[in-house]
Amino acid sequence: FMNLGFSFNPVLSRTSPYSTLGAGFLLIPTEGLSFSFTVLDSDGTISSSGFDTVFNGNTTYSGELIVDTEFFSKSGRHTFGISASTKDFTSVDQDPRIFVPPLDAAVAKEDGSWAIYYNFDQYLATDPGDPTKGWGLFGRFGISDGDANILHRFYSLGIGGTGIIPGRNRDRFGVGYYFLQLSKNRLGLLTDDDEQGFEAFYNISITPWFELSADLQVIDGVGRLSDTAVVGGLRGRIVF
Repeated sequence: FMNLGFSFNPVLSRTSPYSTLGAGFLLIPTEGLSFSFTVLDSDGTISSSGFDTVFNGNTTYSGELIVDTEFFSKSGRHTFGISASTKDFTSVDQDPRIFVPPLDAAVAKEDGSWAIYYNFDQYLATDPGDPTKGWGLFGRFGISDGDANILHRFYSLGIGGTGIIPGRNRDRFGVGYYFLQLSKNRLGLLTDDDEQGFEAFYNISITPWFELSADLQVIDGVGRLSDTAVVGGLRGRIVF
């Protein structure tokens, strides 16, 4: 997939700093079960080392539990996570008068932000001779506070797999749909209530070292002044 909505849960974008210092641990008590926890500096930026802000108190805490399953003798994975930041963020619920300079209205702030998410993938059919070949369902769900985070809820669901056509064991395909709901507290001057999109791709393994992917996206964006976008793409990949 080329759309980030199918590879990343966007409700995490508010609490996850782009470039930062941090520390964490990974615990694997048994096969098929893992838990990770990280502590990050919420003030990290790409223009500094981060050591000057790491102890200032603005911190992001993230925990994630991953469970591998074998429902109906088919492998699957379920991820449960939470991310929370103590940083003060600009609120999405603002007094409209902040856009009128003479009135000089104060910008509203929110004390922290949080997001909870769940991701899963589950095989529904596999090759008897190779359990890594087959197709199944995948999905992502997330919810945020909706006060500091304008991305309030996110849902995606799709079907994908590898080697479903006889003789094309390395080919991959995917079809997915996502729905992104914005916070009800936003000003809404240039945005509608939500965004939704569809994507389909087929990846052809021409040789073991060269792949070619055809992709189609249809996106109904949040902008009130924008039309529904239809985007086609062709991508090549060389494996060294």
